[in-house]
Amino acid sequence: MATGAGGAVADDEVQTSLVEDFAYPGADVLLAEHGLQVHTGDGHILFEPSATGECVRGLIKVETHVVREGVQEVVNYCFRTSGLSLTTRWMRVPWQA
Repeated sequence: MATGAGGAVADDEVQTSLVEDFAYPGADVLLAEHGLQVHTGDGHILFEPSATGECVRGLIKVETHVVREGVQEVVNYCFRTSGLSLTTRWMRVPWQA
């Protein structure tokens, strides 16, 4: 039993420290469904599935070449970003009021 400012607390009620491991959420699903292996992330660059294989404007496109059944194919992976970029954080552009 641990004691704190509020009195005695059972050991199973004591909170442990929280440490972020930056593991990419759903990394195992991305590997299984899309053949894309991601390792870590902080939540600001997220995979965006594309039914057509092309990325819409504003997304980051990562192109790779894979060989399937002896034929080389181009595969595009699309990612969207969240949060402010350095440009929008430090500089106001005319269309942003």
